[in-house]
Amino acid sequence: MATRQANKESAPESPVKVSDRRTKWRTIIPEYRPFYGKLLPLDYVVFDLETSGLSPDTFEIIEIGAIRFKDGEEEQKFQTYIKPCYDIPRSASAIHGITNFTVQNAPKIQEIQADFLNFIGDLPLVAHNARFDVHFLQTEFGEHIKNEIIDTLRLSRELIPGLNNYKLESFKHLFNIDVKSHNALDDCIVTAHLYQECQMIQKNQWLINRPQIDLTLDDDSLTMTEPQILYYRVIQDIFTQNEKNSSEIRASFFKNQKDFEVCISDRRLFKIVFQKSATYIVLHCTSEEIMDITKSTSLSCICNPNFHDCKISLSSPDELRKISKVLCRIFDDVRNDFQ
Repeated sequence: MATRQANKESAPESPVKVSDRRTKWRTIIPEYRPFYGKLLPLDYVVFDLETSGLSPDTFEIIEIGAIRFKDGEEEQKFQTYIKPCYDIPRSASAIHGITNFTVQNAPKIQEIQADFLNFIGDLPLVAHNARFDVHFLQTEFGEHIKNEIIDTLRLSRELIPGLNNYKLESFKHLFNIDVKSHNALDDCIVTAHLYQECQMIQKNQWLINRPQIDLTLDDDSLTMTEPQILYYRVIQDIFTQNEKNSSEIRASFFKNQKDFEVCISDRRLFKIVFQKSATYIVLHCTSEEIMDITKSTSLSCICNPNFHDCKISLSSPDELRKISKVLCRIFDDVRNDFQ
């Protein structure tokens, strides 16, 4: 990334004439998969590359840095220099400080490929000016890179308009982050901070604009029908009776305008599904809770072990009270995420 940051707006340096002798480059680059989700994920990998030049056709990756996040918290770091097949041009070394001496004992790209792919798994990849980095990865690893891609350059332009420029070094100064520029792992720290800033802005926008159930709007297209109102009011009553702050919960319709999910902020507690045959509540239960529900109530439970979801059939809204203990446990678990 150091190379692209310094040269993005200037004429590219003359490439080393080695492309005709390099058999390792892929001739087919897999499709670039940008992320189009509703909310930015909390599990992801921020990564950054330092390269010997601007084009993956003629230059190589010489450093990889990555940080893996789970539930928005840093989980593990990955960093390695890589020994290229050809000498690093002096013009590139002048930018990121990586010289041929730096990488003389570093592993080859093939030696670290498995470790890096194992580190990123199938998580979304976050990078600044991501297309540059992803094209280098795809050229090196080919069909192995199938992860969704989140570009903080595009995100920041959309969510933080009006800045003079959107270079990563500018964000480092904006956020007052004391790290080096044009260093793969340090640039990951800045990118992660920028991503989390965009995450917060997007989340606040979504909270303002998301479809909510409003029982006071008689003519609103999202107003609940009578069965929906009954179920939602029982849910509110359960939380109030158990000293939970029911004013924190929100309900949002799915596209069918019939099923709805009950959330705290952007975190779903559970959803209510209305079908012709029955009404269901779909929620996450532990195996112990499922056994307790089936033994102590007459409710029917259908579990999906792949997603840890449990679908419980309800013949009336009052049957929700039979699982109030589980509902309150879920409320507490989600609410504690915001502490």
